[in-house]
Amino acid sequence: MEFSTNGEDIFSKIEINGEVFYGDITDERSVHIPFWIFAHKDLSDRAIRIWGYLKGAVSGAFDIPGTSHTALADLLNVSETTARRAIYELREAGAITVQPRFKNGKQVKNAYYLWPAEPVNLTPTRVSTGDEGEHTRSAVYNNNIDINISKEQPVKRTRKKRVVNTYPEEFAQIWKIYPRKLGKPKAFEVFNETLSDGKTTFEDLLTATINYAEERKGKAETYTLHASTFFGGSGKWQAYLYGCAPDVEKFVMTDELLVLAEIYDSYDLSGVWKNPTTGETSLDNPIKNGYSRPVNNLEQTIDKNGTPYALDSASGKRKNI
Repeated sequence: MEFSTNGEDIFSKIEINGEVFYGDITDERSVHIPFWIFAHKDLSDRAIRIWGYLKGAVSGAFDIPGTSHTALADLLNVSETTARRAIYELREAGAITVQPRFKNGKQVKNAYYLWPAEPVNLTPTRVSTGDEGEHTRSAVYNNNIDINISKEQPVKRTRKKRVVNTYPEEFAQIWKIYPRKLGKPKAFEVFNETLSDGKTTFEDLLTATINYAEERKGKAETYTLHASTFFGGSGKWQAYLYGCAPDVEKFVMTDELLVLAEIYDSYDLSGVWKNPTTGETSLDNPIKNGYSRPVNNLEQTIDKNGTPYALDSASGKRKNI
């Protein structure tokens, strides 16, 4: 750590593989994210970012617009459904504890406790303090960010143990076989939804999973569906009930898909594209003119070479998948 000549500025440096990185930390306001949360295999980047935002808001490092699913969606530049899913991931991993809040017998909001904080009793209680008489003691509620913080800290505090998820035997059997192990909490949620339709049986999903895993042996994981997509409402698993379905490595680009891919390749690269119907150049999103992004047989967006990609939720730029 170094200081400027007048002593008002603070500089820090770190050396990595012979390269030295300097940073001005004079007015640094940082957020500490526990390593187990940062490296949790079942937490998406969005979920970890939400935890960091909430932690920063609680600590006063910065302000956020609110903690409703709509506010968090705006903060991450994602859909409200995606924000809700990220909160669900944090709850399943034990990174937050959600406690409903009630007023006049009706639920009005939720209180979020960031690990290792534990829920406190929101109902004021009377406590005796000897000669001073009785006083009311209660938890403090921060109305700006919808997070409960207890003012009273015990002298010795036991850290909350991290919650370890347990899954039913049937899903555990499916997950052990499935060829791409990402997004387990979401996969379990979708798995249950599919079984609850009254038509699908566990044996059907198990058979489809075995066939799909057999087909993906020795093939690139890039083209392997996430389990939440495989078991989802689009019914991808049904193609594998009686054997193996065609995979993306045998996908053939049609002329129609090529036109769409060239439109979006141009739009994403330069922000300008040419309408193949009118011949006019446009700056608007092509979807406004009825042109949707082309996808392969795994529902992945593709460029004109058939290479799949995704759009970064924050920047909107393409990234490999």
